[in-house]
Amino acid sequence: MNIAEAKNIFLVAKEAQNVTGRTLGTYQEVFKKFLEYLYSQNMYDISVIDASHIREFIVKLKAGRKGITVHKYFRVLRTFFRFLHQEDYIDSNPMKAIKAPKKEKKAMRTFTAAEISKLLNAFDRTTYFGMRNYCVMAMFFSTGMRKGELRNLTLSDVNVTTDLIRVEGKGQKERYVPLGRTLRRVTLPRFYGHTERVIK
Repeated sequence: MNIAEAKNIFLVAKEAQNVTGRTLGTYQEVFKKFLEYLYSQNMYDISVIDASHIREFIVKLKAGRKGITVHKYFRVLRTFFRFLHQEDYIDSNPMKAIKAPKKEKKAMRTFTAAEISKLLNAFDRTTYFGMRNYCVMAMFFSTGMRKGELRNLTLSDVNVTTDLIRVEGKGQKERYVPLGRTLRRVTLPRFYGHTERVIK
């Protein structure tokens, strides 16, 4: 089977599984580089790819890229070849012979209470946009939500009776986070009662 055809079959299958657009974009990014490498080696058929070819590709990726990026490419290729093997498009999975590349572990710096207070107090809450921006930052600090999660939040997700916020995260996984004292005090749903989205 042609590698481009195998890629398209995989992408259609993942789209049918309702993966996010962001995930599909990551797949496309990885395949672009992987196919460029294969074509440079005059390789066009999926059946001729073995572990040594994938290792060489990963080694080339390491030049000028962070470990976390290389690990992302590895994960996509592992998912791709596992799919091809499970669907009987290839006889064996070359990724089984390859260990995941190490990625650097860095401690994430957190804000101090004083820094959070200083940032929140910088907004002029007597204005619409000042209050809106205050609410955005208060939501980030209080819930730990990602940018995309906050952007997609609607009023129906905020329950002021139970003090819980429904969040739809990566892979459409649902979780609940507490509203928190700060957010309860500014009463987000009342402030944005005229619009469907919490943040606009």
